[in-house]
Amino acid sequence: DEPHAGAISTGHHRFELHFKLDSDLIPLASATGLDFKDSSGRVRLHYHQLLAFDADHRILPARFELAGNHLRLLVDTTGAVYPVTIDPLFSSEQELTASDASAEDQFGSAVSVDADTIVIGAPLVNSGTSQDTGAVYVFVRDPETGDFSELQRLIGADTTANDKFGSAVDVDGNTIVIGAPEDDSATLTDSGSVYVFVRDPSTGDFNQQQKLEASDAAAQDFFGSSVYLEGNTLVVGAPRKDDGTSTGAGAAYVFTRDPDDATDPWSEQQKLMASDASAEDEFGTVVTLNGNTIVVGAPLDNLGTVFDAGSLYVFRRDQTLSSDPWTQDQKLTASDGSAGDRLGFSVSIDGNTILSGAPRADSTGFTEDGAAYIFTRATADADFSEAQILNPVFPSSDAEFGKSVFVDGQTALIGAPGARFLTSTDAGAAYHFTRDPLSGTWRQQQGLEGSRPQAQAEFGGAVGLDAATAIIGSAKRTQGTSSLAGAAYVFVLEPLDDEISQETDRLTAADAALNDGFGSAVGLSGDNTVIGLPDADPDGDINAGAVSAFERDPDSQVFDNETTLTVDELDREPFDNLGAAVAVDDDIAVFGAPDANIDTAADAGSAYVFNRDSATGGWD
Repeated sequence: DEPHAGAISTGHHRFELHFKLDSDLIPLASATGLDFKDSSGRVRLHYHQLLAFDADHRILPARFELAGNHLRLLVDTTGAVYPVTIDPLFSSEQELTASDASAEDQFGSAVSVDADTIVIGAPLVNSGTSQDTGAVYVFVRDPETGDFSELQRLIGADTTANDKFGSAVDVDGNTIVIGAPEDDSATLTDSGSVYVFVRDPSTGDFNQQQKLEASDAAAQDFFGSSVYLEGNTLVVGAPRKDDGTSTGAGAAYVFTRDPDDATDPWSEQQKLMASDASAEDEFGTVVTLNGNTIVVGAPLDNLGTVFDAGSLYVFRRDQTLSSDPWTQDQKLTASDGSAGDRLGFSVSIDGNTILSGAPRADSTGFTEDGAAYIFTRATADADFSEAQILNPVFPSSDAEFGKSVFVDGQTALIGAPGARFLTSTDAGAAYHFTRDPLSGTWRQQQGLEGSRPQAQAEFGGAVGLDAATAIIGSAKRTQGTSSLAGAAYVFVLEPLDDEISQETDRLTAADAALNDGFGSAVGLSGDNTVIGLPDADPDGDINAGAVSAFERDPDSQVFDNETTLTVDELDREPFDNLGAAVAVDDDIAVFGAPDANIDTAADAGSAYVFNRDSATGGWD
């Protein structure tokens, strides 16, 4: 029995929830919660990241306890301000590895997902005696099991040693684009290139369609370090492109596809550079595109004397122009930008929201823990402005939170490959954030580490997201005896908070009075809900408490037919606080009165059981 809303827990208190698990999956305790494994021993589901907080959003100590198929959630509520929220989260997981994995492949350095297709880059794969040619692996989802399996291994038709094919990847529909930033064009060392593969509709396999290079390719441009594809528009970053005498200023290139050209449909449309380009800005380290907006990151841009603070450049497309339709519209910087933050190391845009990481940013008490920045605009024609700075609930130095990011609708995924897991340094993590549809505020839903965190694995170095499917790269993970072979992990994100997405009814007590505390405790079962009013004064008995019972109308889906339930006046006393805790299951309800006196035992507390007559709907 816990205090009502607004009350403060005094002394030492512990709140417990008890569950009985019934599943074909086998529950096993892990360092972060529970892993559910199938009969083959594969982890199929996590129940983890137990987060408990009080009304003042103070984090409360919480843990899981598992005994057989019985699970307990325990929360230390000492000093908590009620109500207390307990928010554990589920996530299913699948580990992906290359069928021909070898040491130092760094599979998972780049990842992308679209619908039922996942693409994973392994830029240090060797092809025969050719070192670091790179390769890309395509996985597709089985519609029945939901599992992904390897479909194909891709490599460029002319890929040679040290090209690092697969350093950047993206998939959109039936097209895959792959960056090879250290590919040589004739005598131009490390000028870079991008390969386009398209899916054969009859076989489902991907075949190389075209190889792209910059029209003004030069040595060490590293064209293809970043790629982003949307429909018939492709953006490619060349972060070491020189601008006159400004070495490494960087550039981005826009290509468009002619759907009527089946042979070489892609052609360069425009070269983009920052209006204030300077040496070593590395504009084009990352690129992203949504509709008529392109965002380019320049993580080493200096803001005056604030070196390597980083920035973002927003370009807008004028659809009425056939030539050079893209113009720089804005330059974005962090409101608290500091030297070495590197805003723009990662970036993602969806609609009117930009998410960008500053993985070297420092927060109070930490060094290079990292941060991520949300920029929003009211409409597609408006300017972007900073809306929120994101940090994990539990930051740590050197985590580099924000080194990879992706935003899709109301969901964001942010990688922190330097995060420590217990004593495992650089094990890495990724953080799942969601946006409140009413306030627009983003908050962390859960942290993901994978079922087997490993030191130096750098889980979260690359992330991708499409609807509820997330793909997270762990490029330096050891596989057996193969160090740095790499892996990637698929998660299906289904936060419990999102299961109820729309308010359908607002309930109040029919005889509401000042300080009744309506809503201090609630219970729901089928079409019946019970709501506590522990400070109600039935028949003048101060704070004796009451409970309102509502039944849902099957046609309107609105809860009505309210019944006020109280304890018989012969057994009721002031300050009993009936309704401080409530529970209902089918036609049985239990209500707590934690301050009820039992004979001479003051505030001993009691609980009352009510039964519902299914024929009349009445409770007694």
